[in-house]
Amino acid sequence: MIVARLMNTSLIEIEERLDGQRIFSLNIFLAVQGVLQYGTVFMSIRHAKRFGLIEKRKLIDAKTQKIYKLMLVSFLLLMCGLFSSALVEY
Repeated sequence: MIVARLMNTSLIEIEERLDGQRIFSLNIFLAVQGVLQYGTVFMSIRHAKRFGLIEKRKLIDAKTQKIYKLMLVSFLLLMCGLFSSALVEY
């Protein structure tokens, strides 16, 4: 639900400013991947250098960056919870 909202608002703006093309805002499945990718770009300087977006990431305001970082951390925590519950079961 949150990814769909981000897909229609800030994801399009981020794609146009950082990449110059719209790939991740085409459908919901690519939007999830895009939110995770841009979350890593905003959170890690190393990943921003890897994608060639170290200078361009300053074009996005701090509030939007914080939302994408929060989405990345929540996804990682959910995946840790999912895999840890599988370990507890066995």
